[in-house]
Amino acid sequence: MTDLEDKIIDLEARIEELEAKGADETKSEARRAADGGYMIGTVLATILSWSRSASILWCIFHGVLSWIYVIYFVFTR
Repeated sequence: MTDLEDKIIDLEARIEELEAKGADETKSEARRAADGGYMIGTVLATILSWSRSASILWCIFHGVLSWIYVIYFVFTR
């Protein structure tokens, strides 16, 4: 092989590495967004539970249910 062919092969390998790294970063961004949505639901459920019952145990229980309790709260309020 010539020097030019070696450089082309090296460039193709680097491009593949960068594409793989980009896919991993996209997955981690999606994961962070999902975690953020879950956390917002948990905090909201806890606040709504406290406003309704003023009980720590109910807050913990509703925090675990998160968005399920938030939707329930909206329809029953």
